Amino acid sequence: MKILKNHTFFLQLPLILKAIFSLLWVIIFLNVNGQTFQYEKGYADFPFTFNQITVSAYGSGSYVDYDNAWSGCGVATKAGSIWLGAFGPASFTNVFSQAVNDMVYNINAADTAETFTFSVNRGNVKIIILSGCADKWTIVGNQLICKGVNAGVRIQVHASEPFTNVTIEHNGLMDGSLVTMVLDEALEYADSHVTIHVRPIPSQKICLGNAIADIPVIISGDATELTELSCIVTSSNQTFLPDSTIKITGMNGNRLLHFSTIPTYAGVVQLQLTISDRDGLFMQVPIVLEVMGMKGKVTINAKNNICKGEKVTLKGTPSNGVWSINNPTISDAVSTNLPASISTDGTLMANDPGTLQLLYAVKDSSGCTGTASTTIQVHDIPVNKVIAPKGTLLCEGSQLQLITQQAAFYQWFKNQQPLQEKSQILQVNTAGSYAVQLTDSNGCSNPAIVQVSITGIAKPKAAFNFSTYCTNLPVQFQNLSEVNRSGPVKFEWTDNTGNASYAASPVFTYNKAGEVKVQLKITSLVCPALTTEAIKTIQIERPDVGKQLPDITTQQTAIHLQTGRVGVNYQWEPAINFVNSNTANPLLNVSAGRQQYTVRVTAASGCSVTDTIVVNADANAGIYVANVFSPNNDGQNDKLLVNLIGYNRLNFFRVYDRKGRLLFQTSDEGSGWDGTTNGALQPLDTYVWVAEAMNDKGQRIHKEGSTTLLR
Repeated sequence: MKILKNHTFFLQLPLILKAIFSLLWVIIFLNVNGQTFQYEKGYADFPFTFNQITVSAYGSGSYVDYDNAWSGCGVATKAGSIWLGAFGPASFTNVFSQAVNDMVYNINAADTAETFTFSVNRGNVKIIILSGCADKWTIVGNQLICKGVNAGVRIQVHASEPFTNVTIEHNGLMDGSLVTMVLDEALEYADSHVTIHVRPIPSQKICLGNAIADIPVIISGDATELTELSCIVTSSNQTFLPDSTIKITGMNGNRLLHFSTIPTYAGVVQLQLTISDRDGLFMQVPIVLEVMGMKGKVTINAKNNICKGEKVTLKGTPSNGVWSINNPTISDAVSTNLPASISTDGTLMANDPGTLQLLYAVKDSSGCTGTASTTIQVHDIPVNKVIAPKGTLLCEGSQLQLITQQAAFYQWFKNQQPLQEKSQILQVNTAGSYAVQLTDSNGCSNPAIVQVSITGIAKPKAAFNFSTYCTNLPVQFQNLSEVNRSGPVKFEWTDNTGNASYAASPVFTYNKAGEVKVQLKITSLVCPALTTEAIKTIQIERPDVGKQLPDITTQQTAIHLQTGRVGVNYQWEPAINFVNSNTANPLLNVSAGRQQYTVRVTAASGCSVTDTIVVNADANAGIYVANVFSPNNDGQNDKLLVNLIGYNRLNFFRVYDRKGRLLFQTSDEGSGWDGTTNGALQPLDTYVWVAEAMNDKGQRIHKEGSTTLLR
């Protein structure tokens, strides 16, 4: 193991003095791009090159070569160090040919109020105290301020980005001294021992309550000397972290610092790892261990009892925490879901009954996590079940009971509207959809409401009518009763002549005229007590005997006939010569000669009678055309025909409209006008006709007239 010393003088010293000087010339480490440097370099040593990195220095202001060695608080500076700010403000800069991230310096200050300001050409500077009397120094940003006398300190200058320049400025208020550390045995005199290299150990930070992870110590060098090394660790605060709780495990270069205790409060402790060889030569490696506590208190604001299906928003302090569920217990053996699920924003959804432990973890700016926990019970929800012991059919004028299971609170509904009744049993006397919502002793209720429909059975309302009441004709009864809300019903028809039927609308036939009393009784098959009846008296009539009406003799071409009877339906035959053969006094287009007609008159009772009448046309010879016709395709008087009496040949028959336009002409006595022209039906109006005929004697007759088109 190599230790910094004067080559000629140091070899002449006894072993004990070598150890003393070794304590004064403490080895400091700097990691540059993975290379390990050790030993001090002073003012007179620059520039120098090590591992292809050239280190130079320059300064301004009051800085001089300080020829003597100086030790304070166990931190030594070699002879030839920089006396920075000896006679006023000064600055000193190291320049590296390759970028580095860290640099280590020894500083010994003679007076208080000395300020050393560190800056680099890239990145932000962070100053770390590695060893020395840390209580005599204060770090403010990139400034190191002395507040003691003869205060020595070993610091590490770390930058967020690799840098090639580091500058130290002194405020010049008091005297100050500084030494740059970038040394190796290749740059200094060495003894006959093989070199052992120790990689610097960065500052360790852990969170309060966490175990301290093992710290690896990387030692490299001669394999033989590695087996003979002795390692011990001492703590600067035995209360905070006793030496007895720190163990060094491993062999050769694979050493670990193992901590068997967990610090119980936050703070900073400085450890010193001393590595000795068999000759008593040693090196000391500083280790800074910082235990950081969670800033502030973590709390949970949550209900301890919730219901299945309930969604709640949890509140935690501070608000940037993370929620989780630990060790849930499912109460219902059938369920497979967790009792609850939680989202990142603290929304808790209760899935199934059970118990869960809710954890809320908050990480502060230092990276430490504080937690709080609470236990939440998820309760099952009651079943909103309704039982109708006597069924769901409610007879008019009666009541039904609806029963539910026992609960702490009852809310009944009818047609989705809340009712005033709050008991376990509900008396129902009207139809509708009923439901209940139960709330148990935990305040849990089931939002799913199952409707139970109560169907009302109304009392039937009997009513009927009939169509005919004539002897020997079927009397059809029309059932007009209201039974649509009475369920299945039974109809019972009876009369005082012995007829009976259970049909909805029966048919009875009576062969005698007279008074008949008919009764309809209706009974609900669901509610037999609901019955009603209706009674009507019917006067059965007998049909009259047909008559021969007096003959009619006329010279007119159209006359009205009269039946002399009152009825609801009339039918004249043959119907072809009537404008309308279904009226009591139809208009008849008279045909020449004697013609017999019949009329069938039907009364309201359904009884009918047929009378007969004869019409004699005693007209003179000539041309006769009806003064009205109705082309409506009913088979009666649909065409306007020419009727010749005493003439046997029609020369022409022509029809004109009011404007004199010819609409129709023919010379065939059997062809009449159907009221159309070129297929178009003419409007209701009066039309002019002209006809000419001849007889066997060659006599000619010409006649004109008008006719009316009806529908």
